[in-house]
Amino acid sequence: MAIFPVSQNTARVVEAILIVTQLAAGFLHSQPAVWGRALVDSFLMLTLGTFLAAGVLQVICYVLGKAGLAYLIQTQDNAQPTLYRKEITDTLYGFGLVVAPMMAWPLANHRLGMETALRGNLSDCVIEMSFVEKGSQLEYALQFTYYLIKMTIGLFAADAFNYWKHRYFHHPILWAFHKTHHSHHNPSCFAGYAVSPMYAFATFFPVYFFAYPELGLYVPIHWPLLVFYLFLNFYLHCGYVIRPIEAVLSPLYVMSSEWHNVHHEKGRVGFNYKPQTFGEMLLIWDLWMGTHAEGHYKYAGSKNKST
Repeated sequence: MAIFPVSQNTARVVEAILIVTQLAAGFLHSQPAVWGRALVDSFLMLTLGTFLAAGVLQVICYVLGKAGLAYLIQTQDNAQPTLYRKEITDTLYGFGLVVAPMMAWPLANHRLGMETALRGNLSDCVIEMSFVEKGSQLEYALQFTYYLIKMTIGLFAADAFNYWKHRYFHHPILWAFHKTHHSHHNPSCFAGYAVSPMYAFATFFPVYFFAYPELGLYVPIHWPLLVFYLFLNFYLHCGYVIRPIEAVLSPLYVMSSEWHNVHHEKGRVGFNYKPQTFGEMLLIWDLWMGTHAEGHYKYAGSKNKST
């Protein structure tokens, strides 16, 4: 049986249903009023925090560019304009209205004095090690090693998922749900989270699990990693290349602005279209899956723009 691509109108209806369902699910919380206040606070924190960080970083990139310490990628005559207003509205609708209901669950539980996945004690995030003396340096070393292994496995699993998620959203069947983000061919930091509701849900649904203490995320280690990921996404969309940052990211096989900007400028529908890459943090999945175009970044801002 043939499967036809989702139309733009169908995508809008499905995403509206998704948002309404997420909001309605809040009434299932044991304290709906607390969840509602957490929802409003989450929306404000997510959107205002995102716009503030994006604005500051974009200004920094601009200043570094003027000082000759960074360079603008798309300078060709036919470069499309940066759609700042659309980047902001897409972020409010796709990111804000979808992720805020997710974040409201762990936040509401925290305000009610319930434990969440974010823990301050390392022992709460690892298996019990009864075979070593409690409180000893050996116990801490084993716990720390165990958590690093747990975090590393989780990181690679999440990044592999995001690679395939991203690649499948480029498939003609699902392209209507990803087209929003690719309407920004010449992005700024404000486009980092300018995604459709469905793409935001597919990316950030693990936030729901933050409400479960069994997940055990050690804040002193996990929080800096989350902050790095959030700010990396801003840099990937800033439209500038800052050489010292690229010099650090590239040897670590971490996606960079120089690479991801081409994905926006040239990117289009196509599950196997190589000149765009699909990795969201690490390049290794593109290398292993054969979707890593050699010299891809050299086409950044080129006048031979793909149609």
